[in-house]
Amino acid sequence: MLLLLSMYSGFGQAAFGLSPGLGFSSAYFGTKKTKVMIYAGLQHVGTKYNYQESGKRFDFNLNRIINYDNTTTFKGSLFVPNVGFRLYLKENEQLKTYFNLNLAKPFVSGKMEENGTENVEFGEDVKKFRMFGGEFGFGTEYYFTSQFALGGEFGLRYLRLKYDDTRDDLIFDPNTGNDVASVTTISFKSKASPTYSRIVFNYYF
Repeated sequence: MLLLLSMYSGFGQAAFGLSPGLGFSSAYFGTKKTKVMIYAGLQHVGTKYNYQESGKRFDFNLNRIINYDNTTTFKGSLFVPNVGFRLYLKENEQLKTYFNLNLAKPFVSGKMEENGTENVEFGEDVKKFRMFGGEFGFGTEYYFTSQFALGGEFGLRYLRLKYDDTRDDLIFDPNTGNDVASVTTISFKSKASPTYSRIVFNYYF
């Protein structure tokens, strides 16, 4: 996509945009030629939490009450690269309208430690999440100058989350007193289609 932008920018006008918001704030770099703009952007969300619990509890192995201290630490990141294009429909002096199509492929990573020991299984499970997103919207831009425009956009957002996993289990059969090998399959799918609205600050060079 970066190669396409660089090739396309040789024939068009470079652009940079910002979209502040309460949810995902975003930015993009693109290039515009006549009535078409192609662009690429990246969003990122990082999170970290630390949970600590201490006190007293009964230890059945030692058969007495002991002091305990448990600590759980989690770190996670969500990267959302996206590419899209705008098709400008009508120009009326300083006001322009357009359709926008944007496709995104989120990537998630995470790490969990329990009492200083990394939970390797958790990290592997996080890698099995598959996500996809897209936006289709209609917007307008008002040009205060030839290089600066303020826009508004409204549209439909599509989000999909998928998780697949298999694991080997042993099932105890009390009738025979033996363990029976088994394969457990896990499949989770989720979809959402909320509407969205945003304000966009566009700069053209």
